[in-house]
Amino acid sequence: MSTNERRIPTVQDVRNSIENITNRAHRYALMYQFLTGAEISELCETKYAPKRNNSHKIVFDLLNEKYQAVLFIITNIKPEERGVCRACAIPLDSTFEPWAKPLYDYFREFGDEYPFQFTRRSHSRYVREAFDGFVWQKADSSGRRKKVQTRTTTFRSADLRMIRMKNLKEFYRFSERDLALFGAWNEYPRDPLMIKEIEDIFTREININDVETFSRLSEAYFPNLLKPINLLDKEQIPFYLQDRFRDDLNKRFDRTLNICTLVRNIHEGSQAKLGVPFFKENMRIVLAMLSPCETEEKFVSKIAYLSALFDIELKPWRELTHDERERIGSIRLIESWLNKSNIIYNPETIQTLDYIVDLRNMEPIHYTDPKKLKKILDFFGIPLTYPREYSILWDAILERFQRSLYELREIINQLP
Repeated sequence: MSTNERRIPTVQDVRNSIENITNRAHRYALMYQFLTGAEISELCETKYAPKRNNSHKIVFDLLNEKYQAVLFIITNIKPEERGVCRACAIPLDSTFEPWAKPLYDYFREFGDEYPFQFTRRSHSRYVREAFDGFVWQKADSSGRRKKVQTRTTTFRSADLRMIRMKNLKEFYRFSERDLALFGAWNEYPRDPLMIKEIEDIFTREININDVETFSRLSEAYFPNLLKPINLLDKEQIPFYLQDRFRDDLNKRFDRTLNICTLVRNIHEGSQAKLGVPFFKENMRIVLAMLSPCETEEKFVSKIAYLSALFDIELKPWRELTHDERERIGSIRLIESWLNKSNIIYNPETIQTLDYIVDLRNMEPIHYTDPKKLKKILDFFGIPLTYPREYSILWDAILERFQRSLYELREIINQLP
């Protein structure tokens, strides 16, 4: 093909070219690279290459509808992020993604072996044949003033990552947050605080085998992928299922990020200025706040994780406050410090923490005094009714907890 015939491919061009590859292993490798945005360095000739146990079949329950997905967990091998994991959830229904099930089945054929057992050199030969005639445009900084220019290069497997990002942004309407969670993309300016929290809280602390946590994080973007693939080249794209979830998902995710930021600020400030821990950092607490709460069983689990924030070592607080009372917990010691330090604070701040712990110790785990339960629910603005609206109660608790954290952070910030 002559130079003037070379062109930038569409997503459908890329998909067609990959499907036409005759070699099965390299065909599936390119499918995997496109769907997950994986680099060639994450694919083969490395101990971080994917194995069968890095792919999992999971189910999302969205508005009482169940959607199967394959969850690919990928390990980044960039020097600054080596060992950091991310997860890509892809719908298994061929209506949304026809490659997902065949690729998942391909992974199932391998035990502890690597599905892509070839060299980068051999893979590049199939890439050249598949994408012959395609080019890609890249931003390039050159010269003394680092002027950004666009240069056109031959299409390579690395460009699959970029065209996938474009596909997710334009067709699936992924937000910057979605792209960070799905592909750890950093090829364009983003909110530094948001990215730091996503990377530090949601990614670096997650073990590669923690499928439940990765599934919950993937729930933030998965509804966007429920868009029929046959609409790929249509100019007018109708709204699908993702629009029914987006507001709720964004609210939960924003609140989770905010609470995690506040908890970290308070904890680090307390360690630096007082020499004592304020909270116990636990990834399960993040998971509890991120996922919805529809049943009593989920509420019991979530309130237990949230109250676990206060399960800290008491000795440093006893030494700080000189409070030797027995059988008191961290909240009483924090309250004692506030009072002995003559710090003015809203009593409802401490009351919120107390009631979170009280709810952990109430029904159905222990006998509950109806009058006390009504008092706690009144505090959170929830009527005492049956059956209980656990999703509303959980939202009210997190909103109150967030307000308490704002005041506690202000108190810590004002310390010398």
